[in-house]
Amino acid sequence: MSNQSKVKVTLSNMQIFIIVIASSMAYGHFVYVHLAILFAGRNAWISLMIGCLIGILIQWIQLKLAIGQDESVIEHAITVFGKWMGRFVGVIYILFFIIIAALTVKVVEDFMGVIYPTTPPGVFLFAEFVIAAWVVHSGIEVMGRTMQLLLPLMMLLGVAASLLSTPDKDFTQIYPIFNESLLSIGQGTFVFIAMISELVGFGMIAEHAKHPERLATQSMLLILVLMLMFLAPVTGPVMVFGETVAKNLAFPTYTEIQYIRVSNIIERLDIVGVLLWTIGSFFRIALFLFAAVKGVSQLVGAKKNTTFLIPVTLICVAVSMSFMSSSREELYHFLGTYYLWIAPIIGVGLPLLAGTVSRLKRMASGSRQSQKT
Repeated sequence: MSNQSKVKVTLSNMQIFIIVIASSMAYGHFVYVHLAILFAGRNAWISLMIGCLIGILIQWIQLKLAIGQDESVIEHAITVFGKWMGRFVGVIYILFFIIIAALTVKVVEDFMGVIYPTTPPGVFLFAEFVIAAWVVHSGIEVMGRTMQLLLPLMMLLGVAASLLSTPDKDFTQIYPIFNESLLSIGQGTFVFIAMISELVGFGMIAEHAKHPERLATQSMLLILVLMLMFLAPVTGPVMVFGETVAKNLAFPTYTEIQYIRVSNIIERLDIVGVLLWTIGSFFRIALFLFAAVKGVSQLVGAKKNTTFLIPVTLICVAVSMSFMSSSREELYHFLGTYYLWIAPIIGVGLPLLAGTVSRLKRMASGSRQSQKT
C-alpha cells in the first residue's frame, strides 16, 4: 500500500473508543432498543447481555483479523485477497458504510418529524449531510476531540433519566419469563449482534490509534460500557409502561424521558435528550461517511483521505433519499429482518474470512520455506 495514503493523525485509544460509544449510543437508543423490546419484550435485557458476551468475540475478530498492522479493513482486504478480489471486498465494505449512514439519516429524519411535523424531511436531510461533510472535511482529530466533550453529557443524561424515572418503575415487569419463547430472546440477541457487527466501520479509524495493538484487548471494556449504557434504555420503558405498551412505542427511551418531571425544576428533560441524541447521530453519520470516503480514496490510491468527499456524500444523499419514501414500519421491518443478517455477514463474516485466508497463506509460505531448507 502506498505511503501516500498512510495515516498522519493520531488519536489516543480512549478517543477512539469515545467515538465508538457516542456514535453507537445515539442511534442504538433510537433503533436497537425498539427492536429488542419488540422481539424480546421484558426479556430484552437478557438478549442484551448475551449479545454483548458474543460481542466481545466479534470485536476481537474485527480488531485482530479485519485489520493489519497500520492498515484499515480495506487495505488489509487488498493485502490478504489480492488486488482485484481485495478491491471487490473493499467495495462491499464501502457500500455497507454508505447504507449505514443513509439509514441513520432516515431514522433521525423520522425522529425529528415527530417533534417538527410541519418541517419538510428534505430540510433535515440537507442539514445532516452538510454538518457530516463538514466534520469529515475537518478530520478525524476534530471528531475525536468533540465527542470527548459531548460523551460525558450523553452518559450523564442517561444516568439522570434512569434515576429520575425510578419512582415510576415497576421492577417486576422485567422478571424473565422463559416459557414465552426462547426464540424471542434469540431474536433480541441478534439485534445487538447486528449493532456490534457495525463496529467493523471503526476498522477504518483503528489505524489512527496511538496503540492499535492494544485495541482488541481494551475492546472488552468497550463492550462492557455499551452494555451498561443500554441496560437502562432496554429495561426502563418496560418497567414504566409495561411490556405491551413499550412494544408499540416508536421511540421507547424518548417517550420515557418525556414523562420525567421533578417539581418545577426539571420539566422538559426530553429537550436535552433530543439535542444530545441528534448530535450523537450526526457524528455517527459523519463517522461512516468518513469511512466510506477514506475507503474510496484507499481503493484508488489517492493522496488524501478526503479526496472523494463530495461524490461519496452525494451518493449517500441519493441512497438516503431512496429511503425517504419508506414508512417507519417498512424501515423497521427491513432492519428487523434482512439487516439482522446483512450486518453480521459483512461485519463478522468478511473479517473472519480475511483472517482465515491470511492464516492459510502464512502456513503455505512457512511450508514452502521449510521445504527449501
